[in-house]
Amino acid sequence: TPPVANAGIDRIAYKRDTVALDGSGSHDPDRDALTYLWRMVSRPEGSASVLNDSASPSPDFYVDTPGLYTIVLTVNDGKTDSAPVSVYTLAFLRQLEVPDVAGMTQEEAKSAIEASYFIVGTIGQGTTNKYSQGQVADQYPDAGAMVQEGSQIDLTLSLGDQSWDK
Repeated sequence: TPPVANAGIDRIAYKRDTVALDGSGSHDPDRDALTYLWRMVSRPEGSASVLNDSASPSPDFYVDTPGLYTIVLTVNDGKTDSAPVSVYTLAFLRQLEVPDVAGMTQEEAKSAIEASYFIVGTIGQGTTNKYSQGQVADQYPDAGAMVQEGSQIDLTLSLGDQSWDK
């Protein structure tokens, strides 16, 4: 009697997650010991994800790109392979909080934005008496807003106080 592979449940994940797979529900009706073979048969374009320990009952992989990951499990009882079964992981980008970069230099703001998994967008200039020349005077989206990771954060750098006392 052939063994029966059970690849566990489909999953939802986010970029930078490690997804643990679970084939422990696989069994052999004859109670023979099983070997496992997991294969990642599809992944999102641009992904370099690979399975760690594909001969284990519970391998894992790192989600490096949002999209659909398809993994197939086949088990063997020493005589016969099971029918292959698939398990799916659908990965998304997270909603993250925009950091407050007001008062930072352009380089400091760039570092803070990139460390928070966003990118620097348009950089403009404006006058203000609140911040010195070269400091971030405004940003969009606002600090504290929840936006999708990888989004662009636009900055306005201060030209300094341009008021004239007459």
